[in-house]
Amino acid sequence: MDSDASSDYEIIDPSQFEVDEKYFDNVELESYDVYPTGWTIFKEILDDLRHRLMYFYVPSNSKYYYLWSLLVSIGVLYNMFAMVIFIFADIKAQFFWNWVFFNILFDIVFAIDVFVQSRLTYLHEGEEVKNTEKLRKNYFLQKLKVANDILCLFPLDFFLFWDDSISLLRTIRAYFDENCWYAEDIDHTLDLDDVRDSYKMELVNYWRNKHYRWSTGNFSREYSMSVYWSSLTITTCGQQPWPSTSSQNLLEICDTLIGVLVFATIIG
Repeated sequence: MDSDASSDYEIIDPSQFEVDEKYFDNVELESYDVYPTGWTIFKEILDDLRHRLMYFYVPSNSKYYYLWSLLVSIGVLYNMFAMVIFIFADIKAQFFWNWVFFNILFDIVFAIDVFVQSRLTYLHEGEEVKNTEKLRKNYFLQKLKVANDILCLFPLDFFLFWDDSISLLRTIRAYFDENCWYAEDIDHTLDLDDVRDSYKMELVNYWRNKHYRWSTGNFSREYSMSVYWSSLTITTCGQQPWPSTSSQNLLEICDTLIGVLVFATIIG
């Protein structure tokens, strides 16, 4: 019985197969590379980003902080102009949603600026501090500055959907102007002679560029045109619209007071 079963199987002779020895001589054998999955790559990117944010700092006299301060300054100037311009009904009706979009955009910029301010380097005993933990503590120790930054980020724009005439709510964004100042690198000795010479050159160039004549002709024509335009503005004879709302009246009062104070300063 066993002999019959063994006869059913074919006996294989190993000598009839040729083995190529180059596979044994070659050290770099063919192998299958294990590639990471998309989720693994995504986690590595998140870990790298978290590591960068954890140890991220901004030198107070760097070019990047200078450009960032420029962007924050643009946001502050935008709010100072927009909150005044949009009290007029015709402009508000045409550009309301554009206004809301830019408000949200610059609010995001201001929120990022709070993080940048908390990572701003400073000098301690002549050395620049770059430790992120110390930078954060130094920022939060400035309680008045922190309170000012948080106050400026209050989302008061939601009231505009309830009453779009109270655009002066954006006034609190103007308090962000403290973060617009770029700290110059003054931790080196100044050469007073160079500063004095540069000041003289700027003064000479200033007065040299002032030597020109107006295209209005003689002095009587200059004076008469100045009086004409001044009286036109003061008496509102130039078809200027009258204030119709409380916010417009407030703007008119502020402009008038500023003009009176400037006039009194010049004359007095």
